[in-house]
Amino acid sequence: MNSHSIDDRLNTQRHKIRECITEYFVMKREQKKDNPGIQGTIRYAEAIFDEKEINSMVDTLLHGWLGLEKKGREFSVKLAQYLGV
Repeated sequence: MNSHSIDDRLNTQRHKIRECITEYFVMKREQKKDNPGIQGTIRYAEAIFDEKEINSMVDTLLHGWLGLEKKGREFSVKLAQYLGV
């Protein structure tokens, strides 16, 4: 088996993981609509991220990094551009 086909299989699995994460968050949003909680309460300890952040984190981990990797660099560049530095 050549490395090209292994790369293709890895990319296929990575894509499946991303799809599952997206589907999970779609279901969570539907659950929240169906069960909004007790009227008048404030949800103060709820996660405020969605599938975009989780997919980004998982993608970084699947590339073998435990830190920010390219996403951190991209953020740094965009922040510097925004700040004009």
